[in-house]
Amino acid sequence: MPTEADLPRLDEAEQAFYHQMRQWAGVGVDHHGLLRAAPQTLSYAWQDSPVGLLAWLMHKFKEFTWTADVPEKAIDRDLLLTNATVWWFTGTSGSSSWFMYDNTAFAWPRGQNLVPTGVYSGPPGVRRLAERDNRITHWPAGNPGSHFVAMDEPYAYAADLRAFFAQLR
Repeated sequence: MPTEADLPRLDEAEQAFYHQMRQWAGVGVDHHGLLRAAPQTLSYAWQDSPVGLLAWLMHKFKEFTWTADVPEKAIDRDLLLTNATVWWFTGTSGSSSWFMYDNTAFAWPRGQNLVPTGVYSGPPGVRRLAERDNRITHWPAGNPGSHFVAMDEPYAYAADLRAFFAQLR
């Protein structure tokens, strides 16, 4: 995503997207801030209590996917329980957030020009920012889904994964 350092180089539409993302990030519980500051603390809590992990996941899934006006977009209960179960039994709920530790901003990874990179969805204007340090080979337009796309749009996501990897054969 664009960072504050990118603002002078963004056009009007890209700046609007940046400000929209900043506004979205400031709503609700700042889980990014929590995970950047104390990922190990949350890791212990999630691993110690499946109920705690499930409560955290419910909060995030509801915050990022469910809306009162479109209740059918809610994450399926079995998918939610499966996700929580896999994280809890494998002990990976905590390590899933360690990449955020000590990060001050979300930005595209740097130095990945040797690796073909596919993006499931993203605003077209942001692609040029991603291409500064990454070899983007797949960036389709109009893919559906929310933050948890693999859970709420599994068929579309699987089709997009197949399309990305088919070009690498």
